[in-house]
Amino acid sequence: MTEFKEITNDKIDEKIDNAIKHIIHSLEDKLWEDDFNLDTMHGKKVFDEEAKAVKGLNMILKKQGKSSADGVVTLVISSAIDTLVDIDRILAQNAINSVPTDTGDKKIDKELEKSNKEMEKADKELIKGYPDHAIKKFKKAWEHAQHALEKTEYVEDEDIEDEDIEDEDVEDDID
Repeated sequence: MTEFKEITNDKIDEKIDNAIKHIIHSLEDKLWEDDFNLDTMHGKKVFDEEAKAVKGLNMILKKQGKSSADGVVTLVISSAIDTLVDIDRILAQNAINSVPTDTGDKKIDKELEKSNKEMEKADKELIKGYPDHAIKKFKKAWEHAQHALEKTEYVEDEDIEDEDIEDEDVEDDID
């Protein structure tokens, strides 16, 4: 996006620079577990930074004039917004998809339900023309998926303890 600074004004340049800074912050290593998954403790900051970037870029679009140069800038900015929204949707959906659905735990099911509702709310925000609000809903969906994963780990720990007790009982029977 920096190549458009020659055909834009100073206010637009400043908003583009700001958006780039937010995107760079969203890529900090400490926020990522690997190339495709966010860190469970700090990953939510990715959504925060990208929502700020999208909000600034969207403000440019709303104030954009109708000159021919503005058409190119509008196209690039719209594409950047769409890409960030798509990435955040994928991050949230991947987190939801990583939660096992066969645990039978009502708390996990409830968190998954909340995640899916937030995804629906995000789609509604996009329809209304608020991509930054949609990213905030993706963040909430991701957070609910994280809560479900935490509960899944607890359920798995309980299962392991139950297996250990059963193994001890079998050993006692053998003696």
